[in-house]
Amino acid sequence: WNRLRLLNTPHAAMMKTRGPNSFRQLFSLGQTMNYAARLLAVFGCFCILSGCNLSESDAEANPAPISVATPDDSDDAAASVDDAPAPSTHSPSPAPIEESESTDDIGPELIAQVDEAVEPAAVETDDESPIEVDSQVAEAAADAQVADTAAESRYTYSEDHDPNGIGKFYMGREIAQVMGHQGIAWLERPEREEEERLSLLIECLDIEPGITVADIGAGSGVITTRLCDAVGDDGTVVAVDIQQEMLDALQLKCHELGYRNVELVLGTVESPQLAEGTLDLIILVDVYHEFDHPYEMLLEISRSLKPGGRVAFVEYRKEDLTVPIKEVHKMAEAQVRLEAEQPEFQLEFVETINDLPRQHVIVFQRIQPTEEP
Repeated sequence: WNRLRLLNTPHAAMMKTRGPNSFRQLFSLGQTMNYAARLLAVFGCFCILSGCNLSESDAEANPAPISVATPDDSDDAAASVDDAPAPSTHSPSPAPIEESESTDDIGPELIAQVDEAVEPAAVETDDESPIEVDSQVAEAAADAQVADTAAESRYTYSEDHDPNGIGKFYMGREIAQVMGHQGIAWLERPEREEEERLSLLIECLDIEPGITVADIGAGSGVITTRLCDAVGDDGTVVAVDIQQEMLDALQLKCHELGYRNVELVLGTVESPQLAEGTLDLIILVDVYHEFDHPYEMLLEISRSLKPGGRVAFVEYRKEDLTVPIKEVHKMAEAQVRLEAEQPEFQLEFVETINDLPRQHVIVFQRIQPTEEP
């Protein structure tokens, strides 16, 4: 009272009017309300904590229904794993529990769902399981390894070999070195027609106009241009070589001479890169003995032939000692037949033409598929 009296405030004036007893009553009433508010706050916290404990106990007593993933949903579930957020380190609040009217009805249905989940074999799915995919990949890898092993077993190697060969041997003969594009001048030599009678070669093959012919190992195109004349404008000549420089020289020649029925193909040492079943005739002039992978090449060549299509091996006669060609660049007829008549090639011997001065032409035909009765 003495403190309030010293202050010149409206509160002091009010206290003077009401007197000290009225002030003390107001002060006691405010203190009581403050204590009551504190008690209410403590009671409220206690109720909240009790409610949380009650919810957790109810959740343990009444667990939520189990959701069983069926095999049809396995792909969606697997896909959602990668997109799911990282797990939180805090425990989530318990989800509200939906109680069914009868727990006895849930039991059999849940058991049926679990039975379907543990027996995926009974469910037909369009997608292959990861286990099946892994097994197929393993089988493909094993097959590739077997194929590589078989391919390596076909060839042998020796450091003691002909200087014009590569030291790699196939079915008893050494594979010859490939003539590079630096030898174009020798391929285009003027006396070649007299020495090899290339025009007679085209006549011996009985090429019909309008067919599709492949010249594998085309080089600068000495044979290719003659084939273009033989098939005519309605026919097609596919010129294949593994050297881009050779194809560039051939393209320039065809442009200068006006040939437009030529297709140029850059092959590899294992494949001529020809479409399957598209060719009527394939001609190999002085080139088969240089194939680095003769087995793989001949397998691809036979596949590219139409049923009844022909392949002609034109090789310098190894049987004729007077032929002025290095031995590793010659092939005997028996050797060509030994290599070409392997059953997987499905090639049937037709004839050997000996009308050329230095070369023989050994012709095979793709076996016609047998018709089922």
